[in-house]
Amino acid sequence: MTLTPGDKTIKETLVLSRAFHQDDLDFIANRFGGALWALGQGPSVAMILDDGCKVQVGPSGVAPQPVPEEPSMLLLDARKANERASSPYTP
Repeated sequence: MTLTPGDKTIKETLVLSRAFHQDDLDFIANRFGGALWALGQGPSVAMILDDGCKVQVGPSGVAPQPVPEEPSMLLLDARKANERASSPYTP
């Protein structure tokens, strides 16, 4: 597993889109576990977005935008974590 640098629009944030996509349900645990693994590698925040989720990011923070399908967004904030670690066997 590797991290790919983004365009740094949202600093220190991992963005994982389509995390719970209906056509790929067998890999939800891999994507979610990968986000947790990534938090141990450096990013301080992970935004895990469902398929169709809309989020606005601005000076006041992160604000999910309403959409008719009600997809989910999960925000994991590790900025105050004292230690970061991961297992060599699993995320």
